[in-house]
Amino acid sequence: MDGKILDTPGEPRDSTLKDRLYHGAYPVQEYHGLVFAYMGPLDQTPDFPIFDTYGLPGYQLVACPGYANTRGEARDLPGSHHRVRGGDR
Repeated sequence: MDGKILDTPGEPRDSTLKDRLYHGAYPVQEYHGLVFAYMGPLDQTPDFPIFDTYGLPGYQLVACPGYANTRGEARDLPGSHHRVRGGDR
């Protein structure tokens, strides 16, 4: 996980862009079809949390690109959300 760029499809074939740049790389954890990334210092990577609520009947872990605040305005929200089917959340 060194951030080496492997391919630059939008560049001409003889471009050296990928050889001159590096991109940040982060450890990931796949859980129930979602991918979670830890973007902090590698020496402080926490254990992946498995909450007891994940096993509740009707519980769904869903990806969510954003949320609405109390005024109904969309905001970016890192991470994921969960909901219980039939609930209002």
